Amino acid sequence: MNGALAKIKSADKTVWMTKPKPNKEFSQMIADYTILLLIDTILKEVDKKTASEIIMNAAEELGGKIFDEYVKEKITTTKEWADAVNEYVFRQMGTGVTFTEISDEKIELSVIKCSTIYRATSAPNITCPFSYGFGRGLWRKSFPEGEVIMGNTIAKGKETCGFTFLVKSKENIREKMKQMFENASVELKVEKASASEAVPAKVSDFTILCITDSVFKHLDKKTASEIVMKTAEKLGSMVFDEYLKERPEKWTTMEWAEKTSEFIWNQQGTGIVFSEISDEKITSHVFKCPTPERAGEAPHIACPVSWGYARGVWKKAFPEGEVLMGGTMAHGAPTCEFTWFVKTSKEQAELREKMKKYLTKEEDIRML
Repeated sequence: MNGALAKIKSADKTVWMTKPKPNKEFSQMIADYTILLLIDTILKEVDKKTASEIIMNAAEELGGKIFDEYVKEKITTTKEWADAVNEYVFRQMGTGVTFTEISDEKIELSVIKCSTIYRATSAPNITCPFSYGFGRGLWRKSFPEGEVIMGNTIAKGKETCGFTFLVKSKENIREKMKQMFENASVELKVEKASASEAVPAKVSDFTILCITDSVFKHLDKKTASEIVMKTAEKLGSMVFDEYLKERPEKWTTMEWAEKTSEFIWNQQGTGIVFSEISDEKITSHVFKCPTPERAGEAPHIACPVSWGYARGVWKKAFPEGEVLMGGTMAHGAPTCEFTWFVKTSKEQAELREKMKKYLTKEEDIRML
């Protein structure tokens, strides 16, 4: 036992329990990977024009959602908007801004410190227009006839990011920004943010939910659910590769439980009791989940994503295996139940399609 799991004996029963200790840097990395993987999967699975609209719509929805969440005041002037957004949005996100002009017709500002520059440098053709859409969503909550112009960007080597917020504009700048997505690429090796650079967890959660919601809004259910499921599985696989550097030639179930607890579950703050660890399977119950707010807002998305993520982590060690998910805390159960099989049965092989149907609310998770 490597210390990542607590071994507990009671009568003739032995269980193993994780020792969750949330790591902010790890949590931020998970959020960044999720966002970039979602966008990367959209760009690969959908035609470029539709993909760019999905991403831009998500960014604008995010800006509007953050405005509603954090700005409680009624805004009627550009000065009021600048004061409120700077106080309740930019500062909360760790974004440093200098307002160079505030008039009745427009606001000009320079971003001197960006909380997501590590993400931006990995994928500037995605992050820059996404930042534009986010700013546009913030702005048009107060000035619905307005428009946003984005100039220089830090991600492309400039010292600042320049934005102009127009109170009224007929120019279709949005379409020009969308075209950036059509030539976008993602380098899926994200620099890790320090804890001081991390954006609020709620902002990351809103970002993921807005992108996912936009996917389902613009695509048919089958395509949308496949995109979300692929993203979750890629995330699990990528996190496994990133954090489990020393691996045995052939995994045992106990080694997997120990290593993933040390480098993944404990870092996430996930509390798990492994009630059975045998050569054929692992039975576990999650009693502490790091994403209760996300699950509570959208359990039909959060629960299958958690399953896909777990599946990605498991199948890196046991490629012929499968993961079974039972009741979930998001649906009132006291724990989330996972059973990890080393070999897949015919019945279990159909589970992925059932989970995809749950994403589209065509099937209840309690049936699984």
